[in-house]
Amino acid sequence: MMEQGRLHLGQCGYSAVLVVVGLLYLLLEHNTTPTLLDDVVYRFQFTATGGLPPEPIQNLGDVFRSQYWHYLTINGRAPAHVLAQTFLTLVPGQVLNVLNALLFMLLIDGGVRLIAPQKECRVACAALLGGTIFVLLRGFQGALLWQLGTLNYLWPIVLHLFFLLSLRKRLQQAPTLSSTIVLLPVALLAGWTHEALSLPVSLGLVTWLIVNGHLAPAIAAYIIGTALCLASPGIWHRAGDAPTFASRLINGCVAIATNVRILWALMLTLLILWKQKRISKKLVLRYLPVAVMISAAYGIVFASGVTLDRVAFHAEMMTLLALLALWWQTVGMKAMRILGIVMTAVALTLYAPALAMCCQQVDNYRYAVAQMKQPGVSIIQTRDVRPANTLERIAYERYVMPFADYGFFSCYMGFDAEDSNMRCAASLYGKSRLWFLPEDIVLKMKNNSLSSNKFTTDEGNRLY
Repeated sequence: MMEQGRLHLGQCGYSAVLVVVGLLYLLLEHNTTPTLLDDVVYRFQFTATGGLPPEPIQNLGDVFRSQYWHYLTINGRAPAHVLAQTFLTLVPGQVLNVLNALLFMLLIDGGVRLIAPQKECRVACAALLGGTIFVLLRGFQGALLWQLGTLNYLWPIVLHLFFLLSLRKRLQQAPTLSSTIVLLPVALLAGWTHEALSLPVSLGLVTWLIVNGHLAPAIAAYIIGTALCLASPGIWHRAGDAPTFASRLINGCVAIATNVRILWALMLTLLILWKQKRISKKLVLRYLPVAVMISAAYGIVFASGVTLDRVAFHAEMMTLLALLALWWQTVGMKAMRILGIVMTAVALTLYAPALAMCCQQVDNYRYAVAQMKQPGVSIIQTRDVRPANTLERIAYERYVMPFADYGFFSCYMGFDAEDSNMRCAASLYGKSRLWFLPEDIVLKMKNNSLSSNKFTTDEGNRLY
């Protein structure tokens, strides 16, 4: 009776942790502003002419026509981007925020179930997983707070966790016809979400098939979904436009050096276990599919030639789940609880300044939107948050999305009115052209004092 009481109390505590995590996430995402990047472009149709002149999306028919051309010219993540254009244009923004908060809770819950600790240890595992994602995973801002990013990263990861947990259950039990029918479309959609996630998982599942000699229909459906994603002419067209091999090699090294953290912890753990002679042939065969997934995921990061912080998010998330599962089996419950407390404390320390600066950024966003709504105003003065200390600087770099971006390492230039992002923004507010410039630079232009000033870049390579 007492044992049942403890389990019930533990389950209540675990549910409470998930709810608190969801509410903290919702508060932060609610105060994350849109950007002049894809948040604007995805409100318009992709067309055979490259989306110019901009044609706004007005109904679901426009979304599907747009995604047809998106599949041909950009990439093959059709399910994710159908949802993206639908939510950005036809659904109130707060609906997506609430759904994302629920999905973030499912991300933590699905990760805990995949790691599979004892039920009484789930609170510690959830705290450690959530804290590590918030503090250590690069790209949290772009992958889990930015609305369009959530549909490319958060949603696919949660769908994959549901698929993998369901697949594991089906393989452990005798499959029924109804369960197979339900799992097949889930597998197909999961494989069709994001090539940087589905290709490594497909390779891992193929490795599992070779090792175990057992074919599951859901695995075949998942691989078909991956093939549909990779069959996009847009992916291969963009790959052909990529930098030279030498540039790609340099960028790959930079991406690995700057965006990878969890992999080194996993490699150190494996080295320690090997020194202690705790790695057996049986253990290697058991985790061989996982090793193939992780190796392929980092191979994509290295070969992509992209240095954005979120480029390694899928690979790091896979590695984090594998690392925590390995720690749970080798380090012990007490050590994991201590780590969970430490990561939670660090996360809360960063959360407070992050939320404060996000709220300030909301005011800056409203200031810019008010100008865009004014007739005859074409030069938009933008403000940005200025961190006051090291802690705020760390929180700003990780969790605050600037509305307008500048600098030589940006995906667009706010002061280039001919940029497709800027033309879409102008069309959105009924203007022929829009220029975005930092407020202090506009004031200096008005005072004719610009030529006597020097400008530099901050930690995010943005001009000021």
